[in-house]
Amino acid sequence: MNRGLSRLRSRLLAAAFFAAAVTALPAGSQPSLFTLRTSALNPDPGTAIELEVVSSAFDRAAASYQWSVNGIPDSGRSGTGRYQVTIPAGGDGETKKIAVAVATTTGGRTQQASVTVQAVSAPLYWWADTAVPYWYKGKALPTLHTTVTATALPNIPNAAALNYRWEFNGALIPSNSGVGKMSASFTLDFPVEERIRVTMEQLQGSFKKAAATTAKPLAPAVAIYELRPLRGIVFERALSTFRALDGESYDFTAHSFYLGTKPQALSYRWTLNNREIEGVSGKPWIVSFTPSIAASSTNQLAVEVTDPGTPLGRATAAIRIDR
Repeated sequence: MNRGLSRLRSRLLAAAFFAAAVTALPAGSQPSLFTLRTSALNPDPGTAIELEVVSSAFDRAAASYQWSVNGIPDSGRSGTGRYQVTIPAGGDGETKKIAVAVATTTGGRTQQASVTVQAVSAPLYWWADTAVPYWYKGKALPTLHTTVTATALPNIPNAAALNYRWEFNGALIPSNSGVGKMSASFTLDFPVEERIRVTMEQLQGSFKKAAATTAKPLAPAVAIYELRPLRGIVFERALSTFRALDGESYDFTAHSFYLGTKPQALSYRWTLNNREIEGVSGKPWIVSFTPSIAASSTNQLAVEVTDPGTPLGRATAAIRIDR
């Protein structure tokens, strides 16, 4: 019982000291001995905020620190030499006022400082001006010499009133930057990973946040699928081999990924055992195949797809047909 009373008394004394420390000095009564530095004023939700008391006027390791969050003393993070702390940022939109009272050995002075942080999500979305099949669940990715467009969506009111500073591989893009410029476009002219970064800031206010992403051009691709009369495209599996029955006719269709925007704008060249064959009239991305008893039991069906309007816009695919 005596031990429990002793712990309670110690906590009450610590809380009393903190309250006294916070109100000991009227604002501006003495020059500040320290600054309170934080890793971010607008951190991502669910992350941690790092805070540090910075000073060359006293021995930080010997000083006593009393931390609080939203006015509630944080005894677990307080104590002698506790000039660095890490505090959870909280959920999206949550605001925390973090304060510290510092009792130094410099003339017995006690000072306080505080900072208000708000967790804000600011996802950075991007997409490429390439195409994928309508049934494809992934996103259209860029290829060489295509354009990537990025959009920042900070979760705050009046996001369009922010100033957006866009950088491409660390270089400021003035034409893309400015108030309300939430989107920016970049051309990927080299086969390397490019870094896109945006800094969002209130011209008159405390909000400031950055977001970044990367984009790397890939090679365009094409795949061959079976096309059934009643079902349509068997898109669950791109073909590499196929077994055909004698006397049956089969249709195959080619679908490109990250190449052009519409099948009608692309050029298709089909070959069977290295001999060119015609696609279906009006739909050159479709070809028909009927096994012949006189033909080889193994056949290779291949397609080459090109985009005349895109440099390096070419992709090939081939399957083996057995019977």
